Amino acid sequence: MMERVSYRRLLNAKLVIEELLQLSPAPTARLAAQIARNARLVNQALRDFDAAHKVMMKPYQNDAGKINLDQLEAKTRTALDAEFEELLDMEIEIDLHPLPITEIEHVEEARPGFEIPVLAFYVADFMFSEDGG
Repeated sequence: MMERVSYRRLLNAKLVIEELLQLSPAPTARLAAQIARNARLVNQALRDFDAAHKVMMKPYQNDAGKINLDQLEAKTRTALDAEFEELLDMEIEIDLHPLPITEIEHVEEARPGFEIPVLAFYVADFMFSEDGG
């Protein structure tokens, strides 16, 4: 299902999604596959974000490829900050397979100790679905 998600939300959710990949005990194979697929798609989208950010910053790099933001003029720094904020807020479409909350609840009942962290439901809410899709 195509979801519109900002790069900012993806960046905020990245660590939580990585944590989902490390859950122990592991979820069912189906749920594990969905988590892994969604993590791959989020990471792929964030690679695009990183590439766009590098293109934005290239004009400000010195010969060694480093940027000294402190030496930029205030006007330039303000414009660069605004562009970065615009990039963070840019929404992209991502073909996620939302994790059905009812399925998660069944797995949590069937596998003692398995639990999706509550923080994940808030930070990566786009990864979950009430109705399974």
